[in-house]
Amino acid sequence: MKWSVGASPSGVAYVLAGALGVAIGNVLLKRLAGQVDLLLAMGGQFVLGSVPLGLSAAWLEAPVRLVWTPQFLAVLLALGLLGTALAYGLWFALLAHAELTRLNTFTFLTPAFALVIGALFFSERLQWMEAAGMALILAGAWQVSQPGNVNESSVLNRGAEYPSLTSQTESGI
Repeated sequence: MKWSVGASPSGVAYVLAGALGVAIGNVLLKRLAGQVDLLLAMGGQFVLGSVPLGLSAAWLEAPVRLVWTPQFLAVLLALGLLGTALAYGLWFALLAHAELTRLNTFTFLTPAFALVIGALFFSERLQWMEAAGMALILAGAWQVSQPGNVNESSVLNRGAEYPSLTSQTESGI
């Protein structure tokens, strides 16, 4: 059995950088949840992400000519409002009320959803290894979601001995 995935080192680096960005973003958002206005948090994160992406696209990519049809606008609005704003708003609301460790577990379901959507809408065939991977992902998500399996407060309290930046700033340090 050949286990090649055909991944380039730069592709792996991009995936790892993306995962690191999501992890850092979620930790920062958890800290801000309930303390900062939702729109301010969303806007800040989108600006932080879009500026480097926009600059790199302008430098590395050829210009694209958009055709502004009613269908394009409808899809753009659906993706912007439902796929981004609503999803992000719900995520931010959940961060204010739930443990980050449990919530992040469900991001592992993204590949499983992608495989199911590919099979349902694009007639892609699932191989046994993909099905086995989905089963492991679902089992792991179920295990972590069970009460008593994650104690986030003990993890968060480990940093309590270090003063926060805000307390240093307020004290004049």
